[in-house]
Amino acid sequence: MLASDIQELLTKAAEAVSIELDINTPCEGGFRAKQNARWTSRWAPHLDDGDSARLEAALGLDVLWLSGCVEVRNYDLKASAIEFYRNHNNDKQAARRMAGVKAAAQHEIR
Repeated sequence: MLASDIQELLTKAAEAVSIELDINTPCEGGFRAKQNARWTSRWAPHLDDGDSARLEAALGLDVLWLSGCVEVRNYDLKASAIEFYRNHNNDKQAARRMAGVKAAAQHEIR
């Protein structure tokens, strides 16, 4: 996946949970983020299990583990994404993190 694609997904996912990103300040694969009026050192839910878990919890995303892939979804938000383990060197957590970001990026601000 291209860096510009990751940036777009992260930007949309951040908007879904009211996080402001400083896209002019890349930080270890993510971006500086403003949450609760404070700037964090990095927000990278596609790389960090903690950021990913907080994103999933904030949007009420469900994780469905399947034999060759993982689906992260929220039917109320009409958001769903599937990632195959093989596309992440068989790292199931990496697949879950990316599926979560993709599902969050589909969330429409209401």
